[in-house]
Amino acid sequence: MIQRSPSPAPFVKSLRSCSSFALTLAIWHGPSSALVAETLNNSPIQLSQATTATADQQFQMGLEHFQSGRYGDAVAQWELALAAYEQQGNLRSTAMTLQNLAQAYEAAEEMSLVLEVRRRHAGVLLQLGDSSRAADAYFRLGQLHSQQGQMAAAIADYQQAKELALQIHDRQRLPRIWGNLALVYRATGQYPLALEANQQALMLFEQQDNRSMQGRVLSNLSWVHSAMGNYDLGEQVSKQALAIAEEMSDTTAQALLWNNLGTLSAKRGDTAVAMTAYERSLALSVANGNLAGQASSWINLGSAHHGKRKLTQAVSAYGKSLAAA
Repeated sequence: MIQRSPSPAPFVKSLRSCSSFALTLAIWHGPSSALVAETLNNSPIQLSQATTATADQQFQMGLEHFQSGRYGDAVAQWELALAAYEQQGNLRSTAMTLQNLAQAYEAAEEMSLVLEVRRRHAGVLLQLGDSSRAADAYFRLGQLHSQQGQMAAAIADYQQAKELALQIHDRQRLPRIWGNLALVYRATGQYPLALEANQQALMLFEQQDNRSMQGRVLSNLSWVHSAMGNYDLGEQVSKQALAIAEEMSDTTAQALLWNNLGTLSAKRGDTAVAMTAYERSLALSVANGNLAGQASSWINLGSAHHGKRKLTQAVSAYGKSLAAA
């Protein structure tokens, strides 16, 4: 979120830059954290009050430009304010300005600059001794790198976020960090590491009694077991996730899990059971209007018909998948 208060005010109390995880990455809202200790030496150094006031005005002008969609003008003002804050040695305002610059670059889709500025932001937060927000900053970097397909960098940033969270015993951030690490390990074929990371996330979510996230981790665990050839274990874990989805009346998750169960049955050669699962998934997706879920179920049904040499039914199912997509 955009930081709204330049020096001398501290951070606003909801720097929200972590993300939740399921089969794809999505934004999650992390808890707010305590302000940095006031004993840190962040006061202006060898600059006049007039210079400080000018930087604050530039900060506010940048905010106004951003809110009006003038991202280039916002960047220009925040760069000027940033130079003054850095010369002052004012780490708090430097961090806030870097956060806003990153938001402006994201809005303008300048991803290389986003990554550069966010890494600078994380470094300043470390200088401030603000481990919780630094963990959030590295988590966001991990997200961005994974979205860009830069998986080695994503893993390094998630690992940094994890180490910071471990240092401050932050059990709210840790399971989500483990969960996103699992996704990146999965995407890079590092299945044993994905298995371990998912198990760590699951244990922590169980301790929090977070049923929704337990279900998501179990779904991801099932995928990893399947990729490792452990189809029976994958089915067992998928059924556990399905029970949670039913408990929470989450029909979208139920449809996904029935689809996954069908795929596991198909891999074992049990086509009849697979088709029944695909049909259940399809019915749920139709009921909740989920076109992507419908398309996935239809294409899997088409594959099942194709495997049984029922080409007419296969062509019909494939066509319905295209129509839904």
